[in-house]
Amino acid sequence: MPAASTVTTGPDLTGFLVAHKAMKAEYGRLADAAATVDPADVERVAAIEAHIAFMIKYLHHHHAPEDEDIWPALRLADPAATAVLDRLEADHGDIDALLEQIGDRGRTLAQRAPILRELQARLADHLTLEEREAVPLIRRHLTQEWFGELHEKVTKSWDQPDLPFLFGIAVTYASRTEIAHLLTSVPWFVRLLWRLAMRPKFNKRMRQVYGA
Repeated sequence: MPAASTVTTGPDLTGFLVAHKAMKAEYGRLADAAATVDPADVERVAAIEAHIAFMIKYLHHHHAPEDEDIWPALRLADPAATAVLDRLEADHGDIDALLEQIGDRGRTLAQRAPILRELQARLADHLTLEEREAVPLIRRHLTQEWFGELHEKVTKSWDQPDLPFLFGIAVTYASRTEIAHLLTSVPWFVRLLWRLAMRPKFNKRMRQVYGA
């Protein structure tokens, strides 16, 4: 059963909510970088483009399991939630249109900066609604086992070259307590790999995108 109305302790949403923190901030930071970068700075332009491409994937990987798994499970568990889930799904469609525009390299970074700012504003509204209305439903109706299996499926769907940036974004926006908790959920060798290889790669990209 994907959902259970008698659940008293909901799933661990630490990673889910850290992703919300990242999305509320990162597109605005990218808007500033895109608006101010010198087009002649080829290395920094390439870094910003690569990070935009990653953040497009990041949002798709967050929204796809909501549309395909979480919202359908909540609809079954709580038919009274239909209106808010319809609103959240409609938001995803509007946000997808903005993602397509920020990924259009036929436009300069300066031309995409206002779209990145619009995306940040839309996401802030959307995620606030999600946290206020959908997160309590998830905690009430979905089990840790169900949500954990979904998290594992989503993690496996990421390409290996993206993993340093997936880990890095989490570390950037998580509190110390959240970081410690998230690191306990991965094998020891992954934590070691993060310290020795993945974190330096992530930090290098962030310096290129945003400066020292």
